[in-house]
Amino acid sequence: MISGLKMQSVSEQQMSFYRVAGWAVDASGDRLIKGDQTVKLEPKIMEVLLCLIERRGQIVSKDELMQCVWPEVTITDHPINRSIYRLRKVFGDNSRAPHVIETISKKGYRLLD
Repeated sequence: MISGLKMQSVSEQQMSFYRVAGWAVDASGDRLIKGDQTVKLEPKIMEVLLCLIERRGQIVSKDELMQCVWPEVTITDHPINRSIYRLRKVFGDNSRAPHVIETISKKGYRLLD
């Protein structure tokens, strides 16, 4: 073992194209992996997460999320709000004191981690 490096399992190495809040993001499998925990996400929730990852640190408006995830469908804010709620729940995040997903009032969301 190389000193100072954390070893990952082979399956985690193959899947972790992205990492968020200590979780490996397996986009093709619609799941998040952290150690021996695996959380399966609905495909649209994974797409919301991927949109936020692509613009990490930047504000992503609800309109941009709608275009990214639901490009040919007119939707209300509900599916976006539900997706953000579910992601926060998985990451153990809190909208009042966010460490992963920040709500920017009247503008959108920002992935912090």
